Amino acid sequence: MVDGGNLLRRLDLSQRQQVAIFVAALGVSLALLSAYAQTLQAPPVPPGGAIAASLRVEGGSWSLSYQTNSTRNNTVFSLLVEASERMGFGVRSSRFVVPDGVFVISINGTANGEGGGYWQYWVNGLYGDRAADKREVFSGDVVLWKLDVDRGGP
Repeated sequence: MVDGGNLLRRLDLSQRQQVAIFVAALGVSLALLSAYAQTLQAPPVPPGGAIAASLRVEGGSWSLSYQTNSTRNNTVFSLLVEASERMGFGVRSSRFVVPDGVFVISINGTANGEGGGYWQYWVNGLYGDRAADKREVFSGDVVLWKLDVDRGGP
């Protein structure tokens, strides 16, 4: 095992300075990379008032429809979870850190990859451009979840 203290004592001053500069540069680089990654994150959706929205889920050979006239679940993901709880179908998801957000893995027992499709969403006909828990839903919005071919992201 290498003893870091002995190694530094054996280095002459210029080598110590080079090590110190390298460590400092590495630290600054990691801090800048972290700050940059944070600027790419979608902001969280603030809680809102009650909305009326509809949801449709198309899983290939099956489909589900859900409509609410008053919900405080104002993201694409929270509306899906509300529908699953009220209608009794399962939703599995995973949280990612970079980019920050929820990735839906399975709806009603139909998992990503089946038939080459992946769970994706649209709001009012527009393809989802961020994680489902970062996309706000407004009154009158129509949300579609569909097991569809990979679109390769926005």
